[in-house]
Amino acid sequence: MNPSELEHIVNLVTQQVLAAMGQTGDRPCPQLDGLSRLLVVGSSNAPLPEELCRDAVVLDLEDYRQHQNILRYDRVIITALDTTQLADIALGRAADEVTCAVLQALLSGIDTYMLESALSFRRYAGRGSTALYRLLENYARTLEVFGVKMAGQTPK
Repeated sequence: MNPSELEHIVNLVTQQVLAAMGQTGDRPCPQLDGLSRLLVVGSSNAPLPEELCRDAVVLDLEDYRQHQNILRYDRVIITALDTTQLADIALGRAADEVTCAVLQALLSGIDTYMLESALSFRRYAGRGSTALYRLLENYARTLEVFGVKMAGQTPK
């Protein structure tokens, strides 16, 4: 048995022992086989930028819901926000799991990205109330000020 196989077995046994003791939610999980952990907030079916997914295990909000520990993740990517969630994050309110995860990531210094397509209100650009559109854009800019980086989508 080579040393890497032995290390892998030791990691698996350690994870199972910690899980049996109920301690996995209290500590950041170790990276799996050198891969970073990427939490997807929003639609887990959205195409993700390749540069963010490279060498990463992609996890969805269910994993966050189960462990309630943002420190498990190396990066967070927002794929969808409704206008209420956008406003809540911009105002620092943790109203649901999505807003809570994003706010905790920002407060913890975890790299947080948002797809352009996450801002669904932008499809109304140039139509209807310009004042409302400006308000929503200001919320989006506030997220950028907080540290959310905009990420493009990969072409289909």
